[in-house]
Amino acid sequence: MTRPREARRQLPPGLSCWPLERHSCRPGGTIAAFQQLIAHQLKVEVRHHATLAVGLAAGFSGSAGVRVVVPRAWRKGATTLNPAPTDSLRDGANLFFAATQSVLGQTSRITGHGIPVDQRPETFHAATPIAPAFAIWAPLFISEALYAWRVASGGGTALDRDIGWLTAAAFAGNSAWEVQAELRGFEWQSNAIILGAASAAVTAIIRAETGDYSEADKRRIRLPIGTLAGWLVLASAANAEASRIRMLGRPSPAREANEAIVLIAIASSAAASIAVATRGSGHFVAGAGWGLANIAVRNVREKRPHVAWAAVAGIGLALTGFAIGRRRAK
Repeated sequence: MTRPREARRQLPPGLSCWPLERHSCRPGGTIAAFQQLIAHQLKVEVRHHATLAVGLAAGFSGSAGVRVVVPRAWRKGATTLNPAPTDSLRDGANLFFAATQSVLGQTSRITGHGIPVDQRPETFHAATPIAPAFAIWAPLFISEALYAWRVASGGGTALDRDIGWLTAAAFAGNSAWEVQAELRGFEWQSNAIILGAASAAVTAIIRAETGDYSEADKRRIRLPIGTLAGWLVLASAANAEASRIRMLGRPSPAREANEAIVLIAIASSAAASIAVATRGSGHFVAGAGWGLANIAVRNVREKRPHVAWAAVAGIGLALTGFAIGRRRAK
């Protein structure tokens, strides 16, 4: 089977002919064409993964510092932990990914490849908060970086050690999602990535709030981990609809609204259940409620009142879970 004449005129850059079409290659040129094709594909893959170099650069100083600062802090008795060989690795992973997640959201602008998330047409739909809502990432990134630095520089506690791999997984999931969304868009893989990050953050905050730790230790992780968990639960629902639009096309306005209501109901029910499981974590409910409130605002502006009311009902459901959790904690 040969390619249409029009397609044969549009060869990839650096390719002189189609390797499997001998009539399009001069004698003896098929092998050379294969070599050109392989070289071209390698260049494409290198460009797509160039952002890994950005991540390495962002996290190098932090991960290198862990090897020096943490053992020194332990020798001074700055932590109550008994250091194990994996402690430096765990703390380094937290510091590294806390740094990279604040950089990789600019992957397309840094590398010149891909499309920024805020410029992708599938990003904004009935289940997406309004754009200003995403300012929540500023306090999250800052608090997460401070959390990771405190632990790595010797201020870690038993709680930090117990949830350390979970927080590292959440930060790594954020970093991976940013690369995926910037370079490839909201393909189905992005759902697995963001659900993995959300699951890690949710497990970490449940373990922290229900564990036998001091109130002071719990207070230190509520903003960076609890709020992140709540926000990611809502973000997972928004990501699901963005993937549906990306892979299957945008539905009719009525169907988009109905799908948004279903996703809001699922996310709100999950948020309420997690609020109960965390014994009424205020930071978790605040993260989820922030997303729901801004979804409601979007749908009021875009004249989808039934979706807006669904988001308001979701806030009420999350607050109910918060109240039940607090009562059980007494």
